[in-house]
Amino acid sequence: MDLKSQSKRIAHAIRESKIKQIDLATHAKVSRSAASQWASGDIIKVTAENIFAIADMTGYEARWLATGEGPEKPDPGGNERKLIDLYRQLDARGQSSVFRVAESESAYTHSGPGGGGHTTDHKAA
Repeated sequence: MDLKSQSKRIAHAIRESKIKQIDLATHAKVSRSAASQWASGDIIKVTAENIFAIADMTGYEARWLATGEGPEKPDPGGNERKLIDLYRQLDARGQSSVFRVAESESAYTHSGPGGGGHTTDHKAA
């Protein structure tokens, strides 16, 4: 598939992530018609704000959606592997502390395919 245009990359990401257009429209705060145009590749330009909303919902990288540069999706193993390796090096007390911090932070994380981001008003552990 030719993914050289922004509209084709966006349509690809929506199709491959299997998200519902109504869910995308709600998350991006746009009409269902706009989300339908994104999904069909029937668009010319998408605002930066909407690129980030599409990235949040699909799990694809915003830079790739907008420009075609960089990876399509984040490396699922990079930081996760590092964190697991560090966790395994800790004693039981350290592992318990890390687990409590991760559990606390997860309460402040948005859900969605591919993870998501933190809200802006989370507390330090």
